[in-house]
Amino acid sequence: MSDSHRNSLGIKSLPTSLEESLMTLKSDLNYLKVCFQMELIETYSGLKENEISEIGSDKSKIKQFVFYYNI
Repeated sequence: MSDSHRNSLGIKSLPTSLEESLMTLKSDLNYLKVCFQMELIETYSGLKENEISEIGSDKSKIKQFVFYYNI
């Protein structure tokens, strides 16, 4: 599906980074509160914010691989 056709249907693009994903999650809180307890959402968000700060500005694939796979 082309970008213009997708946009005309109101379909948004998926986030391309952990930071974008976290911002999207926070923007959907009203919907998520219906499905999940706020404590779960806050805990998950906090864990992901910690990951972002630990990885830091160096977004190299090698550093991310080592961080997530603990090698």
